[in-house]
Amino acid sequence: MIIDFPEIKSALDEQLRRFSRRVLVESAPLIRLIPKILQHEGETHQYNTLDGAEKQMSYDEQVGEFSFSKDELPSLSKAEIFRRCGDAMRQMAGNIERGAFQTIGREVEEVGNTLKSTDPCSPENFLAALDKVLVDFDGSRERPVMPTLFANEQTIKEFKRRFEALTPDQRHDLDRRREEVLDRKYAEYLSREGDRKLVD
Repeated sequence: MIIDFPEIKSALDEQLRRFSRRVLVESAPLIRLIPKILQHEGETHQYNTLDGAEKQMSYDEQVGEFSFSKDELPSLSKAEIFRRCGDAMRQMAGNIERGAFQTIGREVEEVGNTLKSTDPCSPENFLAALDKVLVDFDGSRERPVMPTLFANEQTIKEFKRRFEALTPDQRHDLDRRREEVLDRKYAEYLSREGDRKLVD
């Protein structure tokens, strides 16, 4: 006689799906920032760049795998199943994030919007980088949507150390010049918003 438990399997499958999605976004901060769009057909994604060019991108298949043998199944706990699933999702998240950074790097190099420096943590380079990126605003000049900085832990610590070491005069000068950059960014934002066209 074959014994099956379809309701238990279905409930466990749903729990694993929810758990997998949660671990995936918790393990890769970049993934949390990327908007999700469901595409129900086709294997490529078409989009327009800010300068109006049409581009096409193929989807990358990402797989997170975990397994257990038939022999260990009778004694396998639910906690162990979820642990193995979590390990697979963390590995998949790392693969997705590395691929995303590689894609971003290629695109940035293609348009020449790079900043090469032997001292990437300097406050001066922070201003130079801010001047190169697109900045949106949440309705007013006083509410810039600042770009997110991605870096390893050591680089972040060095950034903080360098900024905390500024004298009050240096910090005031840096803040003044940052506001000048944001003034230009706001003018660019208003121009972009004014150029938007309604799509039928």
